[in-house]
Parts: sequence; C-alpha cells; structure tokens
Amino acid sequence: MAFLLSMFKKAKIESPEPRVLRRNFHPKDKGKDKITPITHNAMIDIETLSTKPNASIFSIACVIFNTDEKKIDKFFIDKIRINVSLFEQSQLGLDIDQDTCNFWLCSDEKLEIFDLLTKDAVPLKDALEVLSSFIKNHNVSRVWANSPTFDAIILENAYRACGIGEKIPWKFWQLMDVRTVSNLSLRKMKGYQYKDEKTRFNQEILEFDKTTLSNHDPLYDCYLQILIIQNQLLIDEKIKGYDS
Repeated sequence: MAFLLSMFKKAKIESPEPRVLRRNFHPKDKGKDKITPITHNAMIDIETLSTKPNASIFSIACVIFNTDEKKIDKFFIDKIRINVSLFEQSQLGLDIDQDTCNFWLCSDEKLEIFDLLTKDAVPLKDALEVLSSFIKNHNVSRVWANSPTFDAIILENAYRACGIGEKIPWKFWQLMDVRTVSNLSLRKMKGYQYKDEKTRFNQEILEFDKTTLSNHDPLYDCYLQILIIQNQLLIDEKIKGYDS
C-alpha cells in the first residue's frame, strides 16, 4: 500500500491538455470535428483500486461500436483510453482498499500493466469531461458495461465527487448489461463453450489493435465485451437450431 501511495504522490495534479489514446476507425470520418448523426453504442470499462461504489479510478476506456455490423473492422468505430491521476482522488473522498492494491501487486505482469495504465495520467475531472465529450460527439443511444452496477455507478459517483454530476453522459435507461445478455443467450444453446470463444476473441483483439495490453486493460475489456455482444446476436439468429 505504501509503495502504491508513494507512486501516486509523484503524479502531476494538473495537465492542461490531457493525453488521450484515440483512433477513429472509419477513414471517411478522419479530420471531421463532428461525427455523422447516426446513433451508436458505447462500451465503457474502468480499472480501479477498490470495488466500492466510490472507488478510485486509474484508467477509463470507451469504445464506440455498431451492432448492425458483423466484421471486426466495421463494428468498432472509435476508441478512447484515459489514464487518471490517483493523487487527488483521496482528497475527494474516493476509496482505495488494500485487497485491490494487493491484486495489482500479486504478479509482475499485473504490476507492469498497472505501471503502463498510470503513465501520462490526468486529473480525474479532466478525464471525466473528455469521456463526456467523446460519448456526446458520437450520438450514443446505449451505454454498455460488463455490469453497469460497477463501472457506471463508480463513474457516476466520480462525476459527483468532482462537482460535475450534470455532465454524466447517459441516462439510467440507456445503460445496458453485457453479463445479462451473455448469460441469457448461453442458457439457450447446448454445447456452447465460452472459453473457446474467449480464446478466439483474444486473438482477434490483439491482431486488430496492437495498442491493447490484454486482460485488465480497460480498452481490451471493452473490445472483449463488444465481441461477446456481437457473438450473442449471431447465436440468437441461429438459436432455433439448438432448441431440440
């Protein structure tokens, strides 16, 4: 714990221009300030140092996607990943717990990922305002998370802690749950092996976007969760053949 806190105190509190990993996947949109007014889906994922609703956040990712497309290079539209400074979050009353810190310290691989996800970190308020603008500019109609009761609730509490609750970029009725979609569909299909699909998804993600780190990178998790949704849509199209 002391090791992590000593790292956080070295972080810069101010950053006039937040560094954001962003890429627009559609060449036709390159250079445009505004996105074509078509409604899209957004997948959000965060990495935290607590599992409480007021958890401290150290990385935020969001990927815009289109459920109508079936090819990986077409249903991913745009992405963003923002590394967040942890130093000022304790002053906002956001939580850091020992068990979650131990999780990140338990292996060299996780510690390396943690190190990469805390570089070029920006203040939490700046990160949240970037996320709001990103989602708003893409005319998003649905916001997905593996579980909105974790990612969305923690983000909403962070917005309020920063005094910008009015900038939360979704309404409660726009939130969608990946885990529920996955579980409901998988129960209908006999012989389905999620582990096999996850292995295939992992290869597709790393081939498609070499900036992703793997598990526990919020950008990677966004991709994985989107692929799960796309796969369930394909399963639902074929589900009658598995009902017997």
